[in-house]
Amino acid sequence: MPTFNSAQYLQDSIASLNRQTSQDYELLLCDAGSTDESVDLVLNSLGRKARLVSDNDTGVPDALNKGFNHSRGDVLCWLNSDDIIVCPATIESILRRYSEKQFDVLVADNVSLDPEGRISKTQYAFVSKEKNLDYSGNIFTGSLFFSQSAWGAFPGFSSRFKYAFEYELTDFLFQEYRAQKLDLIAGGFRHNPEGLSKVFRQELAKELEVIRGNRNSPSRERYLFERIKLHSGDGCLWRSLANKLIDRNRGKRWDDLSVK
Repeated sequence: MPTFNSAQYLQDSIASLNRQTSQDYELLLCDAGSTDESVDLVLNSLGRKARLVSDNDTGVPDALNKGFNHSRGDVLCWLNSDDIIVCPATIESILRRYSEKQFDVLVADNVSLDPEGRISKTQYAFVSKEKNLDYSGNIFTGSLFFSQSAWGAFPGFSSRFKYAFEYELTDFLFQEYRAQKLDLIAGGFRHNPEGLSKVFRQELAKELEVIRGNRNSPSRERYLFERIKLHSGDGCLWRSLANKLIDRNRGKRWDDLSVK
């Protein structure tokens, strides 16, 4: 978890971890020199489940490199300090899947949150079986899980990108490994006025063009066709179509949502 003066939202992030049915996890805190109570809040709330591994990083990519390089778990993910884990059974479900059949990349569904923690949108993740990045979507960091060995094969986040850095990892993972789908809502991605993706959207788009080699995106019609085909295979087609008409989770608090 990268942090910098994040106390405003950390209570929700911590609460989402404390209500997990499995507490078999470790949180690695990478702080950029917070002057508020962010670090103490995490360490005091999570006790021995949390470790401070960096307090002087140069930005989120540097923080993530330091955090993942200190990780000891079999399955890794990262949670932004203003995001949450929605379903209480997320960690339990991931560990069960990993013990039954080890994987390198796992994705789950997610919700978007407003600054107050209310759900504004439910999003069903999909990943192309042909490793074609253009036909994958609705994948956010709190709903992306990968093996320790996959991280070891990744060269690390470069310092070149300040806004689109997460695509360095996701593009690598989906090109090198076959992703599996977990049928639950894992991540809650908060849209707040200070978020990097909100404030620097144009800069993010420019960096993403560089990361992906300035290739042309598919037509909207082709994209929709591929998405329907993928959801037909993962069992989420009718759920996704119904969600377009009536999102039954919209307006709920994230901690009132305990089902798929």
